[in-house]
Order: sequence, then structure tokens, then C-alpha cells
Amino acid sequence: MTVLEDRIAMADADAATQRLDDWSERLGRMPVPEGSRVEIVGGNADPYQGRCLVFTDPRDGDYAEPRKVDFGTDIDLTGTVADLVLKTDAFPRD
Repeated sequence: MTVLEDRIAMADADAATQRLDDWSERLGRMPVPEGSRVEIVGGNADPYQGRCLVFTDPRDGDYAEPRKVDFGTDIDLTGTVADLVLKTDAFPRD
């Protein structure tokens, strides 16, 4: 059997695109306040580790250092423009 690297890469790209589409759909259902900036950042192994990075405190077009949060830990964003508590216990790891 011959493995074709370009076809494997295409299959991986299709899977990555589907995951990004899934995240975009979930983001669209979240109660994000109008005018808030929300980004999906790829190329990161944190979901496989069960961890997410929380970027808050925007200043001069950038953010302070991210806070690492393990899946299952609620992210308290009350007191921010989002004004919500984000549950991470159901975040996917793939």
C-alpha cells in the first residue's frame, strides 16, 4: 500500500476545517455582547490537554498575558463586558 502524503494532509485539513466550523457554530450560540471581540485561535494543543487560554484586559489593541484554565473550571467573566460565567466542563478535546 502506498501512502500519499498530499491526500493525508488534505484529510487532516478537512478535519481541521470541520472543527473550526463546529467552534464557529458554538460561538454563534453563545451570549456574547454586541460589540465584543471574540476570536477562535487555532494551532494550539491546549484542547488536547484539557486546557484553555483566557485573554482579558485588552489595552492598546493587545491583551495581557493569558490565564490558563483547565476544562471543568468555570471562567468568571462577570465584571467584564461579557458579564457571564463560562462553563468549560463540556468543551471538546478534539
